[in-house]
Amino acid sequence: MDKVYNPRVFYLKLLAVALIIFGARLWVIHNFGNTVPYWDQWNSEAAFLFILAERQLYAYPHFSWGQ
Repeated sequence: MDKVYNPRVFYLKLLAVALIIFGARLWVIHNFGNTVPYWDQWNSEAAFLFILAERQLYAYPHFSWGQ
């Protein structure tokens, strides 16, 4: 007996697999994720790290001399 190809069944199976994978990822994040904020202070910390990376750690850019 020949099976008739039904694209609707294929897309439903594909959607089911995608939802299972998405749900598994959410479960992993929920159970093993941490509470560290992603974008809390990265801009200010990165600015200091760029100064260190460029080896330009001098006092004069950090103080205003009345200019």
